[in-house]
Amino acid sequence: WREKVLASDPDEAARMVAFVDAVRANASVQQAEAALGNVSAINRGYAYTVAAVLRGQDCPQAWRDGAKRLLFNYERPHLM
Repeated sequence: WREKVLASDPDEAARMVAFVDAVRANASVQQAEAALGNVSAINRGYAYTVAAVLRGQDCPQAWRDGAKRLLFNYERPHLM
């Protein structure tokens, strides 16, 4: 998976891999968020989805909500 992520988005892939590594190491939410840094909304949604799968029931609710909102934003109306 690591190679596919690194090849998919060279600008943000290293931060996403660092986030996944932090989640796997049971780092705190603050440490994992710091590793993720400032990535695009879609990549943040992907990262949160991975975290939800890896941590299961122990995944922070904010990450679960973020994954739902960031990955499926086209299902919600856009208010101007």
